[in-house]
Amino acid sequence: MKSRSLVSLLLLAVVAAAVLAGCGGGSSSSGSGGEGSSGDFASAADAACKQANQEIAGLGTPQQAEVTKYMERTEGVIEELHERVQAAAGDPAAEVAT
Repeated sequence: MKSRSLVSLLLLAVVAAAVLAGCGGGSSSSGSGGEGSSGDFASAADAACKQANQEIAGLGTPQQAEVTKYMERTEGVIEELHERVQAAAGDPAAEVAT
């Protein structure tokens, strides 16, 4: 049972690292939508990351029996974050999903 708990905590750490890595990443000037689009994207992405981080923090620390439900909720927040960032980047497929 300890190995199951360890695996769950490791998975949780990986998800948290993925969220943090996607938020606040360095600046990139590879945008092709004009001068202001890079700043607009960065602002929208930062706002989406901040909201996602707040939602995940609001979930609290799960007990062992609650890890699966916690991971499912965290995954939902991350999926929503991904959609919001894609929409901010101007991805037409993401605009349909939001």
